[in-house]
Amino acid sequence: MKKWILTATLACGLLLPVQQANAQNVDYIVETKHMAALQKSYSFKKLDKVSGQPIYKIRLASSELKKLQRDARITELSKNRPVTIPTTEVGVSAKSLSGNWGLTSMHFPAANPFLAPVEVAIIDSGVDTDHPLIKNQLVDSYATEGFTSVEDEHGHGTHVAGIVAEGTPNVRIVPIRVLDKYGDGDIYNLVEGIYYAIEQDVDVINMSLGIGEEPDELLGEAITDAADAGIMMTAAAGNDYEDYIEYPASSPYVQGVGAYNSSEKRATFSHTGVGLDFMAPGYRVQSAKLGGGYTTMTGTSMATPFVSKALALAKSANPKLTSSQLEKLALSSTESFAGTSMLETGYGKINMDKLMAGAYATNAAVRYMTPKQSTDAFKTWTITMSAAIDTTAANLAKVSVVNEAGVAQAVTIQVGNTAKKIEVIAPKNGYEKGSHYYIQVKDGFRAVNGKALKQSTINSFKIN
Repeated sequence: MKKWILTATLACGLLLPVQQANAQNVDYIVETKHMAALQKSYSFKKLDKVSGQPIYKIRLASSELKKLQRDARITELSKNRPVTIPTTEVGVSAKSLSGNWGLTSMHFPAANPFLAPVEVAIIDSGVDTDHPLIKNQLVDSYATEGFTSVEDEHGHGTHVAGIVAEGTPNVRIVPIRVLDKYGDGDIYNLVEGIYYAIEQDVDVINMSLGIGEEPDELLGEAITDAADAGIMMTAAAGNDYEDYIEYPASSPYVQGVGAYNSSEKRATFSHTGVGLDFMAPGYRVQSAKLGGGYTTMTGTSMATPFVSKALALAKSANPKLTSSQLEKLALSSTESFAGTSMLETGYGKINMDKLMAGAYATNAAVRYMTPKQSTDAFKTWTITMSAAIDTTAANLAKVSVVNEAGVAQAVTIQVGNTAKKIEVIAPKNGYEKGSHYYIQVKDGFRAVNGKALKQSTINSFKIN
């Protein structure tokens, strides 16, 4: 009996100083315009500052907490809580992409090189900057406080970025690292990452992460500032079978995304509750693997970038769309899940055919024609203009055909048998089977009477 008591006492004696040390020094986030004065009044340690914002990370002794809370020079003070990746299942690896069922399920279009460039910030564990699926689309990468590089050490951010990158060459990815090799981070770094994304004027912010059910004031402020800047935001609903939507997905300014499987049924692990907006593919989704190759992952983390990708593509079809207009278009393009409630599946999944058609229709600068199918690799396309055509070489040079990669095709452009028709004659060896092509008539194309087109015209076709 005495031996047992002695052991327990020794154990308590060893643990107690560690617990006390942790209790005495806690990291907080403080918003203030009086940092220099506060440092003279208190003994906390300033650890970092968000660029361009009066927001700091400090290490504070618990004995001074109440004093700071009462100090009128402080706008906001909150504990620096953890940020985590929703539990994600990693599946089978492969050397090459073998087909992303999610792209088919949501009817994502073929790559369109005529779409305007847009930027999606991936706030995550960083990215593998050498991965062939994403390396050519990376811009303005940023590592938040505590990280020396944006290079991914976990794999989550690389997989998420790959989903956005696949088949969308016009989408630029801004990787912002806020999570470590274990997939852990904190609210301060997330706030810092959001403000960096605002500075870069990105179009969409993807946050395949969460802080639990309880919101955070300073994080909410950063999200509001991003929304005021016209940025669309998405976040993962959560993967733990719970009846609440993780924050920031539950924020009214963020599109909360749940997951469905390849049978188009809600994934059982996907969180339900108020704040769920969309469902997207989140079960065994194939994408980029850290270190090269590809792997499948499962989770609402994977569903979220599908919605980010959808919003980015719609914005690229009409860059003048406001965030509220874009949100309305996305909501009007959804397909609900039969037999489920809003709390279970939100508005449903986005149908990209509907979303892109809606975005194209709002773009006065470009007239997008209905896509066409063709079984003839040597087909001659005829474009009928509204007036007789100026046949100068410079004018006809405004007509071109490119493939999905934006490579111009060796077509022949000539005037047809009437002065209003342009003929686009296929390359000598024909178009490649299974590929998509785009015919563009640029704005400024002139008629004989000197009048010029005020909009581009784009028509697409596929060779089966």
